[in-house]
Amino acid sequence: MKTFTLPLALLCALALSGCRESKGDREALSQALSRAEAPAGTETGGVKHRLGHALGFSRRESGDSTWITVHKPWQGAQGDFTYLLIPGGGDPEAPSRAGRGMGDTSVIPVPVVRAVTLTTTNLRHMETVGALDALAGLGGGRFVCSPAVRARLGDGRIRDVGDDTHLDLEALVSLRPDLLFTFVVGGSSDGGMGKLAETRIPTVIDASYMEENPLGRAEWIKFTAAFFGKQAAADSAFAVVDSSYRALAALGAKATYRPTVMVGAPFGGVWWVAGGHTYVARLLADAGADYLWAADTTHGSLNLDLETVLAKAAAADVWLNGGEWKDLAAAKAEDPRYALFKAWQAGRIWNNDAVLCAGGGRDFYETGASRPDWILADLIAILHPELLPDHKLRWYRRLAEGKSR
Repeated sequence: MKTFTLPLALLCALALSGCRESKGDREALSQALSRAEAPAGTETGGVKHRLGHALGFSRRESGDSTWITVHKPWQGAQGDFTYLLIPGGGDPEAPSRAGRGMGDTSVIPVPVVRAVTLTTTNLRHMETVGALDALAGLGGGRFVCSPAVRARLGDGRIRDVGDDTHLDLEALVSLRPDLLFTFVVGGSSDGGMGKLAETRIPTVIDASYMEENPLGRAEWIKFTAAFFGKQAAADSAFAVVDSSYRALAALGAKATYRPTVMVGAPFGGVWWVAGGHTYVARLLADAGADYLWAADTTHGSLNLDLETVLAKAAAADVWLNGGEWKDLAAAKAEDPRYALFKAWQAGRIWNNDAVLCAGGGRDFYETGASRPDWILADLIAILHPELLPDHKLRWYRRLAEGKSR
């Protein structure tokens, strides 16, 4: 197994009390590591927990301990992050051992009693498995859609610690969390972990957004649940999503006509289009669409200009996930060239902003990551209304004409 080796100083910072440890700490940690036998990804020791779709993490159980390895923490990362989950969550002595392990393995006492998350995609996970009471803080609270989480933010049970660009480290540390969930989007050599390391809070990386299979992304509920001792609840919840998605994909496959589809809109002069090997492309394929960039081999987004998109997609039947437009007139007002697209002329543009939250966040991104079956149902109803005649769109809305065409 190739691993991502953090510098000694960073490993020390990730431990709550630095690199100094008592004899008792060393003995306790040694016993935990001995019981665990071998890390995830090795061929010996423990029982590997099989995942149906997720490729970004693996889980191996050994005795009362669990090894979890995140295999591709961010785009361009050079290796893995491994976490050893040992019994002891809530033990007042456990934090002195948190964050230390063998080499680059971080040790996390579980079940976690107090957690902070800097990503909103795992909020649905915590609600579903019954771990929301353990959430002490989160980042980007103003964008949250969940009524249960917003209620806790309102009465102080959960504290907003800012977002990735304006993170309040003092507020974060004051919460004294046992664990911090974060995510990394490429960039620096350490993935931006250096700043969080200053807090000395045990930190794990949620890389669910890297999954290209919608069911793979949803299966990260099992990753989140493992830190709270809620594996059975996660397995049960995911089984429902898996079954529902498969049934809908089978329905989409029955479509005799596959309408051509384009996606997105320019932002800052750049039209980011999902490549052919992406989450979006897979959803559209399962919905019975002829995605115009399906043959592209890009695993991320394509950086295009409007002229390039217009040349390829002028005759597209359907336009999905456009800009912040309220109606077709607003789209044309932004750029008159949008009216050159057939989809605009036919009034066949749908945006995924039907459910906007108080701070402007879209529930499509918060809940949708956990319920790709609900997204798929919306897409099938848009592309093939005859297949789901009674479906009421959940997250998508069709742009009306507006004041002028």
